Amino acid sequence: MMNKSGIGDKIGQALGIIGVTDERVERWLGRKCGCSKRRAKLNQLGRWANHVLSGKREDAEKYLDDILNQE
Repeated sequence: MMNKSGIGDKIGQALGIIGVTDERVERWLGRKCGCSKRRAKLNQLGRWANHVLSGKREDAEKYLDDILNQE
């Protein structure tokens, strides 16, 4: 089993515990929810934040722009 440690994964796990699953959200919306894309983007943003907070700020703005401008 893959270690899910990103912020997006943790939010997804917490929501799943209380019954808010991707499938349930899709039923509520009546369409695909895009949950996995949001989870992946949150994971990337979490890694970016850890990188910046640890003092590694070179190219931080460009990396953030790259994350936010992904489809």
